[in-house]
Amino acid sequence: MRIAANSANYGDPGRTGNRGVALIITLWVLVLLSVLALGFSSTVRRGSKSARNFAEDTRLHFIALSAYEEALLWLASDPDPHMDFIDEDGLFHTDQEREPISGLRSNGISAVEITVSDEEARLNLNILNQYTLRRLLEHASVPEEKIPELMDTFMDWRDSDDLHRLNGAEDEYYEPLGYRTKNANFDSPMELLLVKGFREAGVVNSLEPSGPLLSLVSAWGQGVNVNTAPSEILDILGLDPKTIEAIMEARREGMGIKGVPAGLKHKGKTSSSFYRVEVKAWFENSPWAVTLTAVVKRYKGPDGEELRPVYWKEGRETRST
Repeated sequence: MRIAANSANYGDPGRTGNRGVALIITLWVLVLLSVLALGFSSTVRRGSKSARNFAEDTRLHFIALSAYEEALLWLASDPDPHMDFIDEDGLFHTDQEREPISGLRSNGISAVEITVSDEEARLNLNILNQYTLRRLLEHASVPEEKIPELMDTFMDWRDSDDLHRLNGAEDEYYEPLGYRTKNANFDSPMELLLVKGFREAGVVNSLEPSGPLLSLVSAWGQGVNVNTAPSEILDILGLDPKTIEAIMEARREGMGIKGVPAGLKHKGKTSSSFYRVEVKAWFENSPWAVTLTAVVKRYKGPDGEELRPVYWKEGRETRST
């Protein structure tokens, strides 16, 4: 009898089922707790990484800003504001007696690279005439049949009226795209991306800001410095090859020419008032860098030479380590 009772208790299906359900519930609770623990750990790691990145960004921002201020001080203390030039290595000088400020500085932990260039070595889009615009488009290898359209759309974008040139474009073209004709000066060369035909012609590409046209133009400046402009710009402006070669030779021998060639009397100069300052700062063990780009204008203030920014852009980019 006792053996039979024990056998009956051992084979009780109700008690066995309860133990199985409890085991399954326990396993699911463990799985849930593991998922929650992993999620919490991942959140903590992301938060720590974000905080670390923010701290690094802040430090690099101030490193870049310090380098920018150093460049401004160098520009403002120019002992000879009547002559700016580039040397045979393409480095920008404000005076023959001073070393260029462009270059790389590193302390083994962080590094900063400063590049100062002459904005008036480029063509100002806001003062281009029809002749120079055509020459610029020809240099950018725009097909001849496309040039009249690009010239008209360019002028329609920049002029102050709503009159439609033969091949141009006004609001009726741009409004379906979500914006209107500028009818004012360019605020940045990148605005060319908005002008009808320029992106399609291949001379302006949002993925190629240093393309065949954008690298030669600006939205600032009062003329072209013959001592810093590349030979392509001097050719576009209509200087003959002999004069261009004489200017290049003068740069190789010293600091360029002291007078403006006869062909550029009204649009050439030997010094500059607008400069581009580019700064890149990074930590040596980091795969990315903080960047700063500014265009500054130099003018005579009550306390001497002063500079103020007319364009400012900050960003972050990956770098090759």
